Amino acid sequence: MGTRGRSVRWAAVLAAFVLIVAACTSDSDDTTTTTATTQTTEASSTTTTAAPPETTTTTAAPEPSALTVGMGNLPPSAVPWTGAGSPGQYVWSSVFDALTYVDPDGTVVPALAASWTAVDETTWEFTLIDGATFQNGEPVDADAVVATFATLLSEDGRATFSANVNNYGFITAVEKVDDATVRMTTEGTQVLLPNAISIAYIVPPVYYGEVGAEGFATAPVGSGPYTSAAWSDQSVTLAAWDGSWRGVPSVEMLEFLNLNDPATRLQALQSGQANIIQSVNPDQIEGLVSDGFTMFKGSRGSVISLAFIANDGGPLASQQVRQALNYAVDKQAIVDALLQGLALPGVWAIEGVNGWDPAREAYPFDADKARELLAEAGFADGFDMVAEITVGAFPADGDIYEATKGYLADIGVNLELRQIDFSGEWLPKFLGSDGADWDGDSFGLSWNAAPLIDAIRPFNFYSCGWLNEFFCDETAEELITQVNAAFDVDERNALLDDLLSVNYDNPPALWLSETVELWAHDANVQGFSVDAFNIRFEDVTISG
Repeated sequence: MGTRGRSVRWAAVLAAFVLIVAACTSDSDDTTTTTATTQTTEASSTTTTAAPPETTTTTAAPEPSALTVGMGNLPPSAVPWTGAGSPGQYVWSSVFDALTYVDPDGTVVPALAASWTAVDETTWEFTLIDGATFQNGEPVDADAVVATFATLLSEDGRATFSANVNNYGFITAVEKVDDATVRMTTEGTQVLLPNAISIAYIVPPVYYGEVGAEGFATAPVGSGPYTSAAWSDQSVTLAAWDGSWRGVPSVEMLEFLNLNDPATRLQALQSGQANIIQSVNPDQIEGLVSDGFTMFKGSRGSVISLAFIANDGGPLASQQVRQALNYAVDKQAIVDALLQGLALPGVWAIEGVNGWDPAREAYPFDADKARELLAEAGFADGFDMVAEITVGAFPADGDIYEATKGYLADIGVNLELRQIDFSGEWLPKFLGSDGADWDGDSFGLSWNAAPLIDAIRPFNFYSCGWLNEFFCDETAEELITQVNAAFDVDERNALLDDLLSVNYDNPPALWLSETVELWAHDANVQGFSVDAFNIRFEDVTISG
């Protein structure tokens, strides 16, 4: 292979250095152009004049700085296109870069692309930054961008990486203009193209061509500030790289641990096993703060929900039943009790996402209305329902699902919750990989605006023709097409509002609550933040 030498040698040297230190001592992370605004101690010898032999004392170098992060789930693979959003981007964003980057407020800013221009409604040009290289020495140039998108937009790429590619699958061509410029052509108008490609991570073309997806999964190479030292389904270890265009990280080693249980993550933080943990339960906040830990809270632009499998017939094929389930759950009580008022009851879209309308509020709690709708639909005695879920990705998500189960029982709907693994079960079923399919009537699926920060994004999945289609509303489908085709902002937003109204009246999911980024870390960690599922660990430092 030979092309990964720089990062591999770094990790090997570091490992050898640590072993040497340990042996010598006893003690041992529009046509618009957008432009980037983008102690060393000497070893000493001391000799006496008496009879004893010469003695040499060496002062050990400091151990590498390291951070350990307790995660609810880890990425399904080191290949950075095997998903979108949580949990992948939390880790991938330290190893890889895309052409663009989305700030927390939804603003698209330069990354590997220094600037971009909409030439017309279906043509865009991107100018790359100067001097960036991949961790194996290959240049980040137009050839790398073209090769990456050729992989992603191929028939195999669209099938294998659909959860990622589906966000920008409207791209029909990516061409090299010169070494620093690429031209993208889209099928119809796509005003959100710069947002959409913020999760299309660029990889070194020669190396990826040599090893393929399977080899890349065991030894990934990007252009970010961290290289992969070890990658498994239980832990990921990253080592700082001094050649990134983003700068040299202060934290030299990052370790991500797969700790699904919230109590286990809390214990890891309190015991010092982890420095940072994800998805803190709100009822843990007061104790953590009193113990000197620091909290980070941010918006995720998403809503936790149970997606309805309405295409298979049965009760959930009825619009009245799906409305009834939304009326049956007291979402305000859930967010007050389980999220301590840190979030709002779930509805789509939410504040901070383009398409939000304050007049469109969550379904109010009305158990009598729910029973009435069930009776009208022919299910006065209720019915049994199975939901396949993952837990650990959102604060109090397991408790929210359990509370939902209780509310549905009150109207005669017996909800069975089946917890499944994200990478091994949920993702293959969601994508329909190798014939995988859901075993229940619904499943946990968040309404997530990233990377677009626009309300249209979840309709990639809640639409007719999704790989493993579970819901199809022909009226909504026509509006989805019209929204995606509109180039005028006002026209597009009006169509989007019509779509959201149709979606509200014919609910494809049981919306529960907004989700929040709720992390905790020890007091020595400085500069930690989460931006649209990205963590800039190169900005994090360890004090003290």
